[in-house]
Amino acid sequence: QQLPAVDAALAGQRQQRSELTNAPGSTLDVTAWSANLQASWEIDLWGRIRNEVAASGSDLLAASYARDAVQSALSAQVAQSYFQLRSFDAQLDTTRRTVTSREQSYALRGKRFAGGITSELDLRQAEAELATARAQVPDLTDAVSRAEGTLAILAGASPNALFGSGAPRGRSIDAIPVPPAVPEGLPSD
Repeated sequence: QQLPAVDAALAGQRQQRSELTNAPGSTLDVTAWSANLQASWEIDLWGRIRNEVAASGSDLLAASYARDAVQSALSAQVAQSYFQLRSFDAQLDTTRRTVTSREQSYALRGKRFAGGITSELDLRQAEAELATARAQVPDLTDAVSRAEGTLAILAGASPNALFGSGAPRGRSIDAIPVPPAVPEGLPSD
């Protein structure tokens, strides 16, 4: 918009008339040509066009920053979902080991109750602890499935593809090496 604009047009028309509808001796074939040339230039005295160009550049820059913000938010959400999934995995593993421990404790208390060494209250307490631990397993299994589905959606995969194999987990959290400790008083540069 800051430069001159030039428009050019060329048109042609050919018309053939019928001998039956025209007077004898008149021209039957008519050809007409037309040409048009137009030049314009808006002088930007108060800077309207220059400001519109600058505003368009700012809009482009804002859209670029918005795209970067979305990419950053997506990366953060993927990382958060992954660590939440690993947390649910660890909780499920701990709960399953707790169930095994509670089953052994319940069996031991059952033998002690049958032998008359302990009261029925101890046996019922062990049974309640076992039932509580078993009740947590389906909730955690569901949480793992939901976390896998969320991670699959964020990664652009179909959650249905995970039902057979589950989301890949990578190395165990305990197997990831811990970076060395930074000594105190070390300059930042």
